[in-house]
Amino acid sequence: MRFFYRLPNHNNFLDLVYDDFHKLNPENKEVYILSDMNINVLVNGKSYLEKDFKISDRNITAQSRKYKEFCSFFSLSQLIQSTTRITINSSTLLDHVLTNTPEKITHKGTHDTSISDHQIIFCTRKSQKYKPNCHNYIQFRSFRNYTVDNFENILRSQQFPNYSEFDNVDVAYSDFISKLTNAINTSAPCRQKRAKAKTEEWFDGEIAEAISVRNKLYKKFKKNRLTINQQNFREAKYKVEDLTKHKKREFFENKLSENVGRPKELWKTIKSIGLPSKKSTTGNICLKDHKGELQFGHKLNANIFKNYFSTIASNLVNKLPVAPNIFTEASTLRFYEANNITPNSFNFHEIDENYIYKQLISINPHKAAGIDNISGRFLKDGSKVLARPISQICNLSIKLSTFPQKCKIAKITPLYKKGNRTDAGNYRPI
Repeated sequence: MRFFYRLPNHNNFLDLVYDDFHKLNPENKEVYILSDMNINVLVNGKSYLEKDFKISDRNITAQSRKYKEFCSFFSLSQLIQSTTRITINSSTLLDHVLTNTPEKITHKGTHDTSISDHQIIFCTRKSQKYKPNCHNYIQFRSFRNYTVDNFENILRSQQFPNYSEFDNVDVAYSDFISKLTNAINTSAPCRQKRAKAKTEEWFDGEIAEAISVRNKLYKKFKKNRLTINQQNFREAKYKVEDLTKHKKREFFENKLSENVGRPKELWKTIKSIGLPSKKSTTGNICLKDHKGELQFGHKLNANIFKNYFSTIASNLVNKLPVAPNIFTEASTLRFYEANNITPNSFNFHEIDENYIYKQLISINPHKAAGIDNISGRFLKDGSKVLARPISQICNLSIKLSTFPQKCKIAKITPLYKKGNRTDAGNYRPI
């Protein structure tokens, strides 16, 4: 959001605004500008900022032309349509509201005021209302009718082509993932279930009943404001507090005594009581860029991390001292030849179906799925059918010397180590 005021004779003002917006990088962001531009956008009662307005040299000034180009370049729409300054001799639209998301505006216009010769401009943005009774849902796969034999039959019905005949490894990989996903969705379809609210283990029916009695007594006191009702409400309130403390103390005493010989469960119980945890969040990371300026955007910080971690090896090499000229090219070749290593001796060899099958059946099905959301369980269960197409794609990749683009994607989480949190070097990529 920006607020601008342009002096009537400031001819370079739009150039400054251009520079400001290029630094702001408004792409994929909501932009709102409320301004007194002192530029009348009305020509014969119609705004020349409208897309269907045809510009000619006679009906628009050079400053107005530059203003229209600015709005067009950044896809900004001017929302105010009525005049904002009225004098004896003229009615002009000098005050503007610009935005690149006009569809999110519900109301806009002007208000009369006697404190200035300009009207007050306003706009109202849509806001999603909070729904107090809405529920959270989780997605999961239903294995009610799932069997390994049935999954194998569904995979065979997909009719995987001979991927070794493809001339593009990305097309082959995308086709394979599409057919595999269809088979998984058929044998273990996705389901949706409402997530229950998290309730503390020590919270039981006795506490719930006491809270219900307390709330009813409060409503009764609020209705007639009698002293006896106030006293009953206070007694019920103190009873809930004492009962809650008693239940919590009894629960944790039992938990601690049960887990004396189990350190993992014991520490879990102690942390749930309130022991400080080392867990930290990375949701509010802000880093300094190469100019030393703090960046708060998620994409900007992601690019800072990417640039830092992708160049850290080359930067470290550049810091190394110059090596003494002891090893020449000839001496290096003699060293490798003595170890039976010659130029071009390292080659990729094609792999067979049996090797892929052994790798698939050794997959741990309890490991988390990758970026493609395909669980290791399905790869292991379908190994008899999947070994051939996977081996064909691997050999095609070796043959074409091309790695599938979708396999290059990885999720990286930066974990804070120590030092200044605005320095990318103080985070460890996981």
